[in-house]
Amino acid sequence: MALNNKTKDKYRRVIRGMMIVLAVVLLVMGLAVPIVNNAVAMGVAGELKALSMPAETTVIESTSLAGRFADTASSVQYFGALLLKSNCEQEELQTHFMQYNNGLDVTYRIARQRGQDITVLGDVDLAFREEVGEDGYYILYTVRNGGNALQWWLDMDVRG
Repeated sequence: MALNNKTKDKYRRVIRGMMIVLAVVLLVMGLAVPIVNNAVAMGVAGELKALSMPAETTVIESTSLAGRFADTASSVQYFGALLLKSNCEQEELQTHFMQYNNGLDVTYRIARQRGQDITVLGDVDLAFREEVGEDGYYILYTVRNGGNALQWWLDMDVRG
């Protein structure tokens, strides 16, 4: 049974409409992935801010980033960090924040911060905005792996 031209035009319009809808959906999903990943990373930094600070320790600034930081990372990771000014020694700070580690997916680390560049991630280009003095500055940070039901979608982040 041959289709007449009117029916063929109708099918073409339906197919064209479906292609446009599919293109719009893919575009929106592609644009939403980095936004959602950034929001998750900001949440990680927010969790750090919610931790109790030792005496004589002040949070100067927070930052976050989503990406694949380890060479072997196949999934997007979420980095959160705080710039701290403290009169405590690094060991005291580490002991204080170790109480919040659960050994599974939450590990808080502390390191001396020298300068604005954040070097704990290796070659990742990230820096604090605030000036960092010579003594008493630390970075409290954590890197989380993805692990939610939508991770397959969030791993489509083109930033790598």
